Amino acid sequence: MFSITGYSLCTALIVSNLFFILFIFLANSKKILLQSSLIPFKVIGILILVRMFVPLENGHTEVIPSYNVFPMILDVLQRPLFDIGDYHVKIGILLMLIWITVSVLLLIHKFKSYRTFVIGCSGGTMRCDKKMADILEEVKAANGYHFPTTLIVDKYFDSIMEFGFFKQTILLPDVSYSEKELRYILHHELEHFANKTNWIKLLITIIEVLFWWNPLVYVFRNACSHLLEIYCDYSISKDFKQWEKLEYLECLLQEAKREYSIRAQGAKRDVFYINNFAFGSHLKQRFEVLLDRKRNYMFEIVLGIVMLIGFFYSYSFVIQPGYAPPAVNLSDFTQQEYDIRYQNGKYFVYVGDEVIAEFKTKEAMEDVGFVSTEGF
Repeated sequence: MFSITGYSLCTALIVSNLFFILFIFLANSKKILLQSSLIPFKVIGILILVRMFVPLENGHTEVIPSYNVFPMILDVLQRPLFDIGDYHVKIGILLMLIWITVSVLLLIHKFKSYRTFVIGCSGGTMRCDKKMADILEEVKAANGYHFPTTLIVDKYFDSIMEFGFFKQTILLPDVSYSEKELRYILHHELEHFANKTNWIKLLITIIEVLFWWNPLVYVFRNACSHLLEIYCDYSISKDFKQWEKLEYLECLLQEAKREYSIRAQGAKRDVFYINNFAFGSHLKQRFEVLLDRKRNYMFEIVLGIVMLIGFFYSYSFVIQPGYAPPAVNLSDFTQQEYDIRYQNGKYFVYVGDEVIAEFKTKEAMEDVGFVSTEGF
């Protein structure tokens, strides 16, 4: 029988953080990126989501006791701060309220930021001219893109961007791009939408909103953004000849220089789930992966198997507070002063509401001197 407990939630958070660290390490490894596709990273991302939001345990789950950290944390969380009538407000309840409140405020802020951005782009902006529209349709037809796309050009856009979940909008600054540059740029932005990049970023944003207090979430977010750019580059250039790759990289470099000069003057954009062509990513690594990548299928298979084994193994245990046998004489207690309870396959000795000892077997408990009257 499966169940969800506070301890299984804590274990899920700990395991998810380990997956975050693994993801970040792999995403920042040049050696990994040069021989791996995006598939292992997608697998890790899915495992993170499942492990984080499906924190199950069952009767066969092994309990791993924590004798120092967990008991100390529980002791702090259970300390009363103040009373509201007959209700004792504890530190844990207050922290939970802060967690929920900040998450709701962040969700509202990000939704309003995105909505304001979209409305601002749709009002008073200039649609592209016929030549640009024709080039857009040619690029879509040549690469099999069949979704609706709106192309907007405006001098107030400081960089190339795209957004949308069901219908794509591409934003271009009012810059004199050559036809060749324009084709590369549009191909890149169209590939983002075809790969459902905006949906992926939306999921990451939800994780960021829910776990705003976890610094690893922000490092994970940046690693994902970088990976999505790298593999978008690779997706559109996998059939390029070497000279075409160099042309594409030259286009990317020139746009990055232009955008960095604008950002140096104070321009800012913090809507994470809007894709940006050149700004905010490691250009050197993007160049190296595009030019030198050689996919190693065996490496991907082995990595995937190891990750799946680790994922399923993580459901075989749950971390709970452990309590060592008391450093007092049992003669200090009468049988009426302590209570023995059988929980999660272990025997816990209570004095009042406090656990003073735990034992894996009844024999070990009785060897110490505790006697149960409940017939366990």
